[in-house]
Amino acid sequence: MAFNGTIALVSGAYHIASSLSLLSAELFQLGFPTRLAGLVTPNHPNPSVKDDITALIDDLLNPLINVQGQDVVLYLHSYSGFPASAAIGGFSKRQRKAEGLEGGIVELICQSAFVPTEGRRYGARDAGWGTGALVES
Repeated sequence: MAFNGTIALVSGAYHIASSLSLLSAELFQLGFPTRLAGLVTPNHPNPSVKDDITALIDDLLNPLINVQGQDVVLYLHSYSGFPASAAIGGFSKRQRKAEGLEGGIVELICQSAFVPTEGRRYGARDAGWGTGALVES
């Protein structure tokens, strides 16, 4: 079955979104639409994982999935796996289909990424940013 959606590439804590532009260009040449997404915390004076969770939902997942009804493959690098793990709750293709909704996350690709356990509280040392967050999905 051919994939008919968008591959969303999310950079880690020490990179800006454009650091994934070469990968994005290669995927685009192969016929896969891509979307680059960065995080809020790298350039934020008082970083919080909650800021990144909110940004991923508001700037990436809601527009692609809730507004456009697209299927999404989410590529996560490094720290982005941490806020994304909390942000993706309610966005899975399976869950949305059961609710009669279009689109959703169909795959996660985690490259050297945090993959936290649901319900565990992580601190700054674990996540690299902020004072800690509870992962809930």
